Amino acid sequence: MNIVTTKEILAVVTLDRNKVAGQGLVFYAENEEELSETALLLARVLAAAVHDLKNGTMILVRH
Repeated sequence: MNIVTTKEILAVVTLDRNKVAGQGLVFYAENEEELSETALLLARVLAAAVHDLKNGTMILVRH
C-alpha cells in the first residue's frame, strides 16, 4: 500500500525582509519574541507545524 504524503508551506515568519521572496504568505516580525509568538499563533490557526530555520525565519508546514 502506497501512502502519499504532501507537505505544504503555508506561511513564513521572518525578521529579515531580504531573506524571503516569492508569492506566499509572509509575516515580518520586529524581534525574536514576536517571531516566535506569531509563528505559534499562526500554527494553531492553520493547524500547522512550525520549523525554525535558525536564521531569523520560521516556516509553517502542513504535514
